[in-house]
Order: sequence, then C-alpha cells, then structure tokens
Amino acid sequence: MISQADIVLYIIDSLSQESSARHDFFKKLKPGSKTYYVYNKIDLVSDYEKSRIKAQNPDALLISAETKEGLDSLESSLVEYVENKLPVHETEILTKTRHYNAILKSYEFITHARESIEQGYSSEFIALDLRSALDSMGQLTGYVTSDDILNNIFSNFCVGK
Repeated sequence: MISQADIVLYIIDSLSQESSARHDFFKKLKPGSKTYYVYNKIDLVSDYEKSRIKAQNPDALLISAETKEGLDSLESSLVEYVENKLPVHETEILTKTRHYNAILKSYEFITHARESIEQGYSSEFIALDLRSALDSMGQLTGYVTSDDILNNIFSNFCVGK
C-alpha cells in the first residue's frame, strides 16, 4: 500500500532512539508522495528532547495521542497539503451521451431563463425554465430538487394570477 500512497504518516515513538532515515520501506514510496514524520508521545519527553527532534527534522510534527497535543497542527498540515494538491481548474469528462445531453438541456433552459429575465418576462416563465433546468440535471444526478428551492428563489417576486 505504501507504494500507492500519496501521503504517508510515519509515526515515530518519541521515547525511542530510532532514526527515521534507517527504514527500508522509504525506498518503496511512490515518487512525489508526501511523508510526514509524526513523533508521538511528545507529552512524555523533555523540552530538550523536543528541541533535538526539531533540530534533526525541522518539518517533524510533534503530537501526543494521549493528551491530543499537536493534533491540530497535524490536521492543518494535512488539509493544507491536500488543498494545495487540488487542481485549480477541474475538467470533468462525460463518458455517456445521456449525461452530455442532460447538461446541454439544462444549459439551454438556464440560458433561456436568463434571456427572459433580461427581457423582463413574467417570473412564471422564468420559474418554468429554471424548473426544467433542474429536472434536466436531476436526470444526470438521479435527484430532482423539490419545489421548495424554486419557492425560495422566487420568494421576493410578486407572482400575478
């Protein structure tokens, strides 16, 4: 599994004298993967020992599973790494014609609703186009939204009868 991992948490017992650089399994790491050296049981070592660990490995994360010390830093580091790895612009690939058609139909309905707004058409017509757009997307996602969403959108409009 380590050869497939994007992130590796290498947990080291702070009380042991083991060196994190001595392990063969680091040769098995996936190229480009991120390894976090996490020293646990930090609540049981002296401040001098904490300084020594940080001097040897400035990127080391010091935690205590017992007292929860440092867990926020670990979580923040992981979240920051993952957020920085996410692509800025995601591109989705549609593999089924049905999906493409549903998105295309939804886009057409939204475009028509926008044009209706610009031309000052009645909100009933706009609501109908938006409902149709939602229904088209519902075919793609398998979920069709309730009337509450449209009611919420048009709650500020005066709809004549």
